[in-house]
Amino acid sequence: MSTRTFATKWDFLYATLLVGVDTTAGRLFSTASASGEPLLCLWSDPDAALAALPEGYRLLSTPVRPRLAELPDGIGVVVDPDTPTGVVMDPDYARQLKRFTDPFPEGTHLTFKVWPDLPRRAVEEIRAGMGDYSFVDKVWALIYSIDDSPWIGCLAYATDAGIEGQESVVGALTRALDDSGTPASLGVLGVQVMSVDDLQPDVRTAVLEQPTIFAAASA
Repeated sequence: MSTRTFATKWDFLYATLLVGVDTTAGRLFSTASASGEPLLCLWSDPDAALAALPEGYRLLSTPVRPRLAELPDGIGVVVDPDTPTGVVMDPDYARQLKRFTDPFPEGTHLTFKVWPDLPRRAVEEIRAGMGDYSFVDKVWALIYSIDDSPWIGCLAYATDAGIEGQESVVGALTRALDDSGTPASLGVLGVQVMSVDDLQPDVRTAVLEQPTIFAAASA
């Protein structure tokens, strides 16, 4: 996949675009291809989106991966429809891309290493923030690639906390990264923040083999 808008499929998958939502029914705005296939409409340009949407729709910003993951089979995607840079992905290609919406897709080659471009400020903020959570044992900061993808950031944490506790941990880790710069400035395509308990066994093993950036005194 190489277009004027997205150099590779990874640029598309890790993009944040715009989607039109029916304010009454909650439906997402869609169109049809020349052959009649349904296509979910996404935009990179808010002006083009607003010009295309009928009355009763509002624009929402949406990361592509979770939006694509929930797309039913048989529906394709069009980005910036009816524009010179428009990109059409038929339902079959959209279905093929859906496997890459998983952070660690099965059947792919994954490579892990320590995150080299994570600023010292971010590391110190993570250590200080995690020190406030008695239930966080360890944090790892890694980068990984999926097949031929650019590097993707990963903050993995170990905790025995419940859902609410984990949500607060994810929020603190995410804020520490946001305060340090954009993913591009941190040398990555995007960032995953996940509990090691949510990783499949082979990925968990690869993460646990790496050094931590935070470890509680009792860990």
